[in-house]
Amino acid sequence: MVVRRHLQENPDANENEHSLSWLLKKGPNRKDGDGKNPEVQQLQKDHLANINRLAEMKKLVAAGPFGDNGELRGLFVFRVGLNEGSRRSGQN
Repeated sequence: MVVRRHLQENPDANENEHSLSWLLKKGPNRKDGDGKNPEVQQLQKDHLANINRLAEMKKLVAAGPFGDNGELRGLFVFRVGLNEGSRRSGQN
């Protein structure tokens, strides 16, 4: 089972730990040259600071851009615990 293997390979892991993936999509208002706009530059700076904050809190497993300039811009993988509903549904 994948959970058992993960626990064996990562002794500090918790069997109630799961991951949540989040895809970042290009927004409808994005335009060429936005990167030179001071407001957009500040948003990007804040975005990167938040990524670092989540990583330091050990809530973020991985994050990064796709780099192909497509509609999907990047991926976040978060470490999350099971909520009670998930535990119940996993037992069925």
